[in-house]
Amino acid sequence: MGPVAGLPRAPVLKTKVRISPAACDAATLWADLATRMTRGRSAMRALWHGPLTHILREGPLARRLLDSAGRAPSCQRLAEVYRALCDCLDGGRQFSA
Repeated sequence: MGPVAGLPRAPVLKTKVRISPAACDAATLWADLATRMTRGRSAMRALWHGPLTHILREGPLARRLLDSAGRAPSCQRLAEVYRALCDCLDGGRQFSA
């Protein structure tokens, strides 16, 4: 994965989410929330579990698009990448780099 997204030292992380904001980045927060949700018996689990697992494993969409396009993509390469994204959206699949 690429760079780590930091989070502000918001008191809500400690009081509401019960995560220490001192050592928390976005990936850690999402992984912790996913673990907590998996422990529950949410009827919506089937809806969010697959997409969230994909994001945690492969990173957010913006990063996957950048990884797929490369550092200095040509117009042709950008068209290919976004065509693949459109195919994924049309087929109800997650985009992978």
